[in-house]
Amino acid sequence: MAELPRIFCPMTVVARVLGVDIYLLTVESWNDLVLVRTVGAPTETAKALVAADIARSAEGLRRREAGSKEPPGEPVAERLAQSLTVGLTDDAGTDFTLLGRSTGGNQNGAAALYCEWIFTPAMAEGASCLTVAFTGGDGHAISHTLREVPVS
Repeated sequence: MAELPRIFCPMTVVARVLGVDIYLLTVESWNDLVLVRTVGAPTETAKALVAADIARSAEGLRRREAGSKEPPGEPVAERLAQSLTVGLTDDAGTDFTLLGRSTGGNQNGAAALYCEWIFTPAMAEGASCLTVAFTGGDGHAISHTLREVPVS
């Protein structure tokens, strides 16, 4: 049977990209990996970026159907993710490796601003805290140390 994940839910702003506040939703340490999940705040600015993406996507599809070889533009979530470098450390000295990231989802809501980074291995069994560091394209860096709360 798989172990239960260790989940941290800080819900705190970690960056501002393209005028959108980026929130750290969860950090989840599973059997062999750590997921770092963020989402952009659904502000008017963010909604305008998503609406522009939808319009650009529809126009790009129309052009490709007409024979254009023009590649599609990057969705806003991908641009948000590309603007951030994410790193992990724990108090046991685990050597985390970024495996990849995924972005986006349904264009009708906050999922359009969703980003996930996948690291390996999982948080060390003896570790009690995990630090997530975010560096923006402008060089601004911020880190959050997440401490495990013992279950009583």
